[in-house]
Amino acid sequence: AQWLFHGPLFQCIDRIEGQAERDMVAWLKVSSPKRCLAGDPPGEWLADPIVLDGGLQMALIWARQTLDITVLPSSFEGVELFRPLAAAEEIVCHLQVVEVVSPQSVVYSMYFTDPEGKVFAVIDRIQATGSRGLNRLAGHQHQRKGGEGDS
Repeated sequence: AQWLFHGPLFQCIDRIEGQAERDMVAWLKVSSPKRCLAGDPPGEWLADPIVLDGGLQMALIWARQTLDITVLPSSFEGVELFRPLAAAEEIVCHLQVVEVVSPQSVVYSMYFTDPEGKVFAVIDRIQATGSRGLNRLAGHQHQRKGGEGDS
């Protein structure tokens, strides 16, 4: 987590259970519209933006530990949502590195499950590009005044 630059609202990685050469597993905390949006919006998330970003943060951690670069996503091939991500209190995110294209480019896929392994969503073939120069972002949290909408 020392390599992340996300503010408190986007800090949803509860714990990392394991990391290997080409994969990582972490538990993520779900969010709610009431916590993220002004006012008192009704309902639940269909696709929780905080959880989805938590998966992308996992890729940043994996790349920093493995390649010593900070990566940022630039594209993805597809997203499949099988059921709302708000259906559980915790989500398990599985990151699988498909290919290390170059020292600055990685392709990975993520799938999100409940603790029993039932799949909520899959994001396929995310392209991420990075550099050691971006490592300087670590430790800097960007917060807006008043704490609302921290990212």
